[in-house]
Amino acid sequence: MVKSIVIVESPTKIKTISKFLGPKFKVLSSMGHLVDLPKSTLGIDIQNNFEPKLIVVRSKSKLLTKLKKDTKSATKIYFATDPDREGEAIGWNLIQHIGEGKEIFRVSFQEITKEAVLKALGTGWRSGIAWTDVEVVLEPSGQPRIELHNRAAEIARELGIATVHISISHTDELATASAIAES
Repeated sequence: MVKSIVIVESPTKIKTISKFLGPKFKVLSSMGHLVDLPKSTLGIDIQNNFEPKLIVVRSKSKLLTKLKKDTKSATKIYFATDPDREGEAIGWNLIQHIGEGKEIFRVSFQEITKEAVLKALGTGWRSGIAWTDVEVVLEPSGQPRIELHNRAAEIARELGIATVHISISHTDELATASAIAES
């Protein structure tokens, strides 16, 4: 059973991203906007603090029903809609329809490469909290200590990553770390 779903806008991305993530993730497409303002009315409730009146686009109702069905047993949904205003709106609207009771993450990548997709999943954010792969903490002695946060460790396990190589460099003012994962 797939517990993690990744939703992208374009169906052309599904095959490539699925190859990167393997069988523990299912990649789906919203195929653009599923929810919009109505064409026949103003689209906002003036009496209720200008609350938007959103409706499911008639031609997309079957797709939304399918997305609900495909995500029903999922525990986590990663919204990987495009990193622009339109993508943010699509993701936000989808959360209202299929996100209830699920752990929701917003992930963003600028290119469809294995490295970019895996990094995005490891650093996705939830409820306004930034998730980071690796944090370097300088001990009082001045020695760096690496902390691999739960979110990154969980993603590594889900992807079957066995080894993480970490390199550290630090000066008195700055410490940095980079991690390379191997399966």
